[in-house]
Amino acid sequence: MFLIDYICFPYPHVMLLTVSLFTLFLSFVVLKNNWSGNKTAVYLSFFLQITAIYGITHYLILYSQSAFWIAIFYNHFTALMLLLGPLLYFYVRGVINDTSSLTKKDLLHFIPALIHGIGLIPYLILPFEEKIKIANSIILDIDVLTQINVNYWYSAGTSFLTRPIHLLIYAIVSCYLVWTNYKLKTEDKDIPKKQLAFSYRWIVILLTTVILLTLGFLYITVSSLSSKPSIGLEKSYPLYLVMGLTFCSISFFLLLFPTILYGIPRRLKNRRPFENNENQINYKWEKDTAPNEPFAEIAQQILEYIKTEKPFLDPSFSISDISFALKIPQNHVSYCIHEILNTRFPKLKSELRVQYAIDLLESNSKEVLTIEAIGEKSGFKTRSNFYTTFKDLTGVTPSEYIENQKKKGVHFA
Repeated sequence: MFLIDYICFPYPHVMLLTVSLFTLFLSFVVLKNNWSGNKTAVYLSFFLQITAIYGITHYLILYSQSAFWIAIFYNHFTALMLLLGPLLYFYVRGVINDTSSLTKKDLLHFIPALIHGIGLIPYLILPFEEKIKIANSIILDIDVLTQINVNYWYSAGTSFLTRPIHLLIYAIVSCYLVWTNYKLKTEDKDIPKKQLAFSYRWIVILLTTVILLTLGFLYITVSSLSSKPSIGLEKSYPLYLVMGLTFCSISFFLLLFPTILYGIPRRLKNRRPFENNENQINYKWEKDTAPNEPFAEIAQQILEYIKTEKPFLDPSFSISDISFALKIPQNHVSYCIHEILNTRFPKLKSELRVQYAIDLLESNSKEVLTIEAIGEKSGFKTRSNFYTTFKDLTGVTPSEYIENQKKKGVHFA
């Protein structure tokens, strides 16, 4: 049904659905990769999910001919729309303060959504057949939207206006938060200046985009309520194109610049360093930038932990494991690996495993273990993954590596 609607309607409407579906997919990727250790990014993920659901709902109600899908989406998720403002605020505040924690006072932000959700209960418990009838009436005449009151507390018009105004207020408050904290952050020597500038640019883009989108939807809503939805929407076609492109920029920024999710890391003071008796491991960053890097010590501790404990031998090894073991926020770990060690976590993990496998191949282990067993012992989940990764990094397979070493006259222990 989605596909039929997708093909049959003009470009601005198709773009609304396309961007919404893409953003929904991307938000789940962000959620999966950050759930265990970067709650600030989780707020952004939920914000994008709800925004995408709103876009899909908007598309279905206005342009779809499917009563089933309209009945599924119509008004079931409107309470979530009142969470957009708080989630945006929590995300911006979390990035600026480098913390994702909520206080009891923050629960007050959820009250509007809770009130709206309670008012929806009579509609939510309606038989699905009744919701199909409502959906069919919308398909026959879009102007009935302003006449269908499904919330116990207030009219449809009030509900339509409340959502964009609520989000706009939170976006403005978030802008004020950014403005008042910028100077303090630039003077903080415990914050990497390059990441600070990058993150602030991203937040400005995000808030600008949200404000433009919200003003656009507010204009469409007021225009529709002041005349009729059919007339107001017909006049808003050019605006849809601009709004679609604007919203699309958020998703593509996350896709092209994943370092956005590192936020603005601030070096933790008075924390107990990881203890070991090994010699320090060489840094990979450029020497001219290392002295000014506030996270240099933490990057060193990450390397020392990896060398001493060898957590990469666990096939399920992830960044969250480092975060948990060293009690360092996950976004700090990600920042250190990418920006200071100048590598990506998957690449670092593969290099460590391959080096460990080489050490086994050059020891007596190859006499008692098969090559496949060595791959498994090195942290690789499958034989094919071991062979592929080994060849990508060394240029030869494990078997070829042994033969080459023998030809060179290398004596294995």
